Amino acid sequence: MNNSAKNKDLNKLDSKTMAMRLDGWINTLTGLGIEGRDKSQSSRAFQRLLNKEQVENLYQVDDIAAKIIDLPVDEMFREGFQIIVKEDQDNEKVDWIWEELERLNVLQLLEKQLKSSRLYGSACMYFGIRGQDRNSITPLNKANIPSIDYLFVFDRYQLKPIDTQLENNLRESLGFGEPIFYELDSRDIKEKPTFHKSRLLKSDGVTLPYALAKKNKFWGDSVLSRVYDALSHYRTANTSLGALAQDFSVPILKIQDLVEMVSQADEKLFEARVKLLSLMSSSLNAIVLRENESYERLTLNTTGVPEIMKVLRERLVAASGIPHTLLFGEGPGGSMGGTGTSEKMDWYDNVRSKQNTLLTPLLMKIIKMICLQKNGKTRGEVPEGLSIQYTPLWQLTEKEQLELRKAQADIDAIYIDKGVYTPEEVAVSRFGSGEYSYETQVDLESRESFEETESLEPEEESEEEVAVDA
Repeated sequence: MNNSAKNKDLNKLDSKTMAMRLDGWINTLTGLGIEGRDKSQSSRAFQRLLNKEQVENLYQVDDIAAKIIDLPVDEMFREGFQIIVKEDQDNEKVDWIWEELERLNVLQLLEKQLKSSRLYGSACMYFGIRGQDRNSITPLNKANIPSIDYLFVFDRYQLKPIDTQLENNLRESLGFGEPIFYELDSRDIKEKPTFHKSRLLKSDGVTLPYALAKKNKFWGDSVLSRVYDALSHYRTANTSLGALAQDFSVPILKIQDLVEMVSQADEKLFEARVKLLSLMSSSLNAIVLRENESYERLTLNTTGVPEIMKVLRERLVAASGIPHTLLFGEGPGGSMGGTGTSEKMDWYDNVRSKQNTLLTPLLMKIIKMICLQKNGKTRGEVPEGLSIQYTPLWQLTEKEQLELRKAQADIDAIYIDKGVYTPEEVAVSRFGSGEYSYETQVDLESRESFEETESLEPEEESEEEVAVDA
């Protein structure tokens, strides 16, 4: 059926049938869905890309905005992490990797990059390879990295993507359609170097859809864009409340014949009377009035203000994803049993997710670049079994640790008694790394070799068999 036929069929329907069929979307009787009568129809979502000046002003003067930027990153680094390399019993490679991380200030720079990404929308880390700064426009040859001399973090406003040449290789799934080259955008440097994307480690605050990212010069968006309305409403209400506090109690002085006093040019007499009243009120905590004068204080009615501020705080908490106990420094609510344990666990789960999806990919790429150095102890190769293990953000109390270790000891005793673990395996697993661990490592290769040795040994003849043979 073509469009004209459809329109003819619709025209045949009476208004009552139309209202019934379209109820839930448009209703002419109730005004639902009709612009001008339905207030919800006047609400629209518009794109907002905050510029450099806007986000920097918010970060500098608004403590809540600064906390929204900094706190998730601080939490990701708070308890640290361990670098694990299998078949590195002496920890020689791990110790050297840590030395390189400290030499290059990796943790400080990575923290700066993530905060810049959240604030500006994107940031990049540049790998300064020895002897290759002049060749920064060429792709990085990972098979020929003599040494990493330095690392440097650029925010998105320090680099200019060259959009005339975009990545068209589908195998580059994460970088397809993005610029291949970036130019240093600085007025202080005459010769602006160009960097190949392989020499940059890019991170986004909020990853945008491709069309919107292209409109934003292939950068991500600031996290403040999504919380801007909630933050603005809370800041406006809080500022207005501070202004109202100054006029919370308004003094009212009633003076007989005030109009005649002012009209007869007795303004000085009036000012002196008010000044005297103010001085007596502050110094003697008493007020002396003349006949036909009255003095009172009018207190501002603030009914409903706490409820309004609570709604605005909850909206900001929902927009930022940060618990109110951390964002505003308040105590936990009654819905969490008065302790806030549920809210904390949800927050820690959120931070762990950010560690896995944001921090780990960046950190692993940096560590692998360190291992590819020809002059390092890994001899230009990435060790097998290289991984990162984060220290849990939820820290147990000393009593809770003792109770958990006792429960683990009971489990170990059962497994040893049943022959599942050996005492040596349990001892090495719990205390072999220098710190107590709940992970149990079973040496299957040693067990297999031991069983093979036992099967090859000849069985000894019993004394009865020897007597019979004699």
